[in-house]
Amino acid sequence: AIAQRQPRRMRPNRLPKPLRGIKVRAGHGPVPLAIVVASGNRCNVEKSRLETLQEFVAASPNDSFVRYGLAQEYLRRAEPEKALEQFRELLRLNPNYAPAYYHGGQALEKLARVDDARELYRQGIEVTARLGDLHAKSELQAALDLLP
Repeated sequence: AIAQRQPRRMRPNRLPKPLRGIKVRAGHGPVPLAIVVASGNRCNVEKSRLETLQEFVAASPNDSFVRYGLAQEYLRRAEPEKALEQFRELLRLNPNYAPAYYHGGQALEKLARVDDARELYRQGIEVTARLGDLHAKSELQAALDLLP
C-alpha cells in the first residue's frame, strides 16, 4: 500500500530559490505568493485560509483589501463578532470603503443588533452619495429598507 502524505507547510525561506520573494498584485498592492502543498488527504482548508489572511493583515495592517478579506472569512465561518471587529477597524482606517458598510451591517443583523445595522447602513449611504457610488448606495438603501 502507498502511504498517504500529510500536507506540509513551507516557510518562505524554505521555498525553492526561484519562488522566494514572489509578490502578486491583488488590485490593492503586492501580496506574498502563498503556496499550498496538498496531498490526497482532505486538509483543513478553512483554517489555512483564515491563518493566511491573519498573516496578511499582520504584515499589512493598513491594507483595506486584505482586512476586508479577513472580515469576509469570519462571516463565512459564522463568526459575525470577529467579522464586525474587522469591518470596524477597516472603516476606521478607510471610511470610504463602501462594501464594509453593507457587510458590516449584515454582521450586525446576524447579531440581532438591528438599530446598529440601521445606523451603519445610513452612514454608508452618506459616504457613497458623497463619492457618487450610486450602485453601492442603492444596495445600502435596499438593505436599510428591509430592516424591521
